[in-house]
Amino acid sequence: QRTPPTIESFAVNDPAAIHASNDIGCLAEDAPGELVLATQGSGYFRWKNGEATRISCDPGENDSIIGNAVLRDRSGSIWLGGGGGGRHVLYEIPPGGVPVPRDADLPGVRGVWTIAESNSGLWVGTGEGGLFLKSGDRFQQIPFSDSKEPVKAIVEDREGCLWVGTRGSGLHVRRDGVWKRY
Repeated sequence: QRTPPTIESFAVNDPAAIHASNDIGCLAEDAPGELVLATQGSGYFRWKNGEATRISCDPGENDSIIGNAVLRDRSGSIWLGGGGGGRHVLYEIPPGGVPVPRDADLPGVRGVWTIAESNSGLWVGTGEGGLFLKSGDRFQQIPFSDSKEPVKAIVEDREGCLWVGTRGSGLHVRRDGVWKRY
């Protein structure tokens, strides 16, 4: 007989957090039984064995971070995207490593809203309507449609078409290098 799935409710109660956030913006599995959580105001946490441990990115930064995106890529790196307080908005945590700011190639970006991986590479969508693709060690901006609205979702389908969902500007798709808005 199979054991039925269970749902466990929990609160992130970190006395060091100014906003002891119960508002989870995104989460991803890092290893079996281990999650990485992005909170809406208290930064990032690693959830393992029923305990939440803060992921320290920059000193003093966790107090104002709005965590929007978490992704574990194929190489095992964890990517954290967010915004707030005018600080870094994108971090990479290599396997066994510490958070490294990776937003130097995202000029003028004040917030990362989504991160996705596809056969083309690692995609980052921003609050300013920016779309970036990681090529080698650098990110390159990919112009799309006429949108300046926040990019909230990115997926590449089996045919290689890139789909981008925005807040306020709808759905966009790139087929054979040509953008169309729906």
